[in-house]
Amino acid sequence: MSSRTIRAASVLTWLGALACASPPPAAEPAAAETPQVTQDCDPEPSREKVSAAFAAIAADVEACTPTRTKVLRVAATFRNDGTVTLVEVIGPSGEPRRYPTRGVVMNLASEQREHDDSVAGTPAASCIEEVVRTARIGPFCDVSLLAIFPFAPPG
Repeated sequence: MSSRTIRAASVLTWLGALACASPPPAAEPAAAETPQVTQDCDPEPSREKVSAAFAAIAADVEACTPTRTKVLRVAATFRNDGTVTLVEVIGPSGEPRRYPTRGVVMNLASEQREHDDSVAGTPAASCIEEVVRTARIGPFCDVSLLAIFPFAPPG
């Protein structure tokens, strides 16, 4: 046998081995965007739970705007695992720019009170948004919750 025949046979043997090899394991499916919660969840969080979550971070929000004299309205979207996904300091329009397409909207801010719309879009707003992202409520069954909350002025 010539060396060329031996090499061709080796290549064919190697290709045959590849063809018989088992395929690589299938990749695991990507995790869903919306976390799954158990059936033991609340249909939607209570106003008290949401208010308590914001009250727990109020001092840190105040630290971002220590000289503010008016109520500051913040819109936060919670996923159903209780974590915050979107935060917006509400500006001059008085309304959040983004509303969820599904889920619950809970407005905890009184429309009669004058609010500070000068903070939106400033470095202080970035500070506030970072703080609000740390807020947590318990899991709930609905898809999401948009909560609009009034933070009182410091002092």
